[in-house]
Amino acid sequence: MGQLTEECTNYVVERSFGYSMVSMWQALNGALAGSSVDFAAQRDTFFDIVFDILESGKAKLASDGRLLDGSNLEQVELLRRAWPSTREELESDLCLWFLIAAPAGIVWVLDNGELCWT
Repeated sequence: MGQLTEECTNYVVERSFGYSMVSMWQALNGALAGSSVDFAAQRDTFFDIVFDILESGKAKLASDGRLLDGSNLEQVELLRRAWPSTREELESDLCLWFLIAAPAGIVWVLDNGELCWT
């Protein structure tokens, strides 16, 4: 994992743990504020962060009340394939895409092993 991704991962987890992917994206916006990172690079960083969080065991992905099957890489690829092509499409209507069109959402794993569904 690159230095930028590691710093962004820590920033995103600190600010969005227990909240939905909308909060993760908004936290990443904050982490990258003032930088020259374009939408494609931010998207790729977001996927790297999601993958890192899944690999670390801090979270899982789920849809319709069920945890997703497949490897962490396969799960991130599911998000990547569905991802909107523009920032405007993703962030329109207060990031509604995450709530109505995303193929999965984040489920945080608490220190005691309980799942925090978002």
